[in-house]
Formats: sequence, structure tokens, C-alpha cells
Amino acid sequence: ELRRVNLLLAMLREIKYPESQERFSEIEWVQEIAEPLRVMCADAMFEMDEKWLAGAWDPALAGKRLPHPFRRTVDNMLARDGSTAQTWQQLLASADALLTPAAILANVRNLCLLDVDMGQVEAYLRKHAGKGKVGWVPTFKAILALQSSLGAEEVKK
Repeated sequence: ELRRVNLLLAMLREIKYPESQERFSEIEWVQEIAEPLRVMCADAMFEMDEKWLAGAWDPALAGKRLPHPFRRTVDNMLARDGSTAQTWQQLLASADALLTPAAILANVRNLCLLDVDMGQVEAYLRKHAGKGKVGWVPTFKAILALQSSLGAEEVKK
């Protein structure tokens, strides 16, 4: 749709929020920017501050550059929020299934060092691993057994 293309061009041009209510109406901000953004951010893959999606002019945004929607990926969330136990727990609790079993296995060491509840990790793997694919749960259990036999100091190395 043409409005999506116009939205992408507006983001590339780094347009600014209208300085006045009149300019807001004149450039049809709601139809050209806010509505396409709302549609984009309805997808769980993206998030954006609700102020930018509103249908009314907001003087607090006047003159500010239009931000890009935040793309919700594991790497982006870890970069934004830090690789903390809380971030990992949010990812594991997410209904969006952003984490892949491969991403979990690639980060087992971090999960262990952060004392993330391995029962929660296993439950996530059971829920999202899918049938007929690689046996993620047995692989995960084998890694945990290895971690437990090595001891915490070896894992930290």
C-alpha cells in the first residue's frame, strides 16, 4: 500500500512531528503516519511508544524526530535491556515465542551464570520446540548434566 511506502520514506527522511495542531491536520499526520504505524505495531514483532500512534496532536512530541519502531528480536531485546536474568525471564514468559531452541542452547552458559530458572527454560523448550524436530529437551538436559558435573567454576570459564 502507498501509505506504508510513504511511512518508510518519512522514517528514512527522519521527519519531525508537527509543531502545531494546524500543521498536524494539514499534512494529515493521522492518515499518513499514525495509522500505518498502528498497523505495523499491531504485529507482535514491533513495538513503539503509544504517543506516536495517537490520533490527536500531542504538544509534547512537537519537533521531535519520528522514531523507528523497535523490532522485537532476541538480540535487540538483550541489547536494549541487557543480558540479565530479568530480560531472559521476560523472553521465556513471552507468548510471542521470540526465542528459538537454538538461541537458548547457544546461551546456556549465560542462563546458568545468571541463575535463570532452568525449569522455566525446559518448560519453554517443551512448549515451543515442535514435534518431529531435533530433540531439544534431551539435548538441553544433556548440557545441564554436563554443567552440573563440571561445577559452577568450570562453567564460568
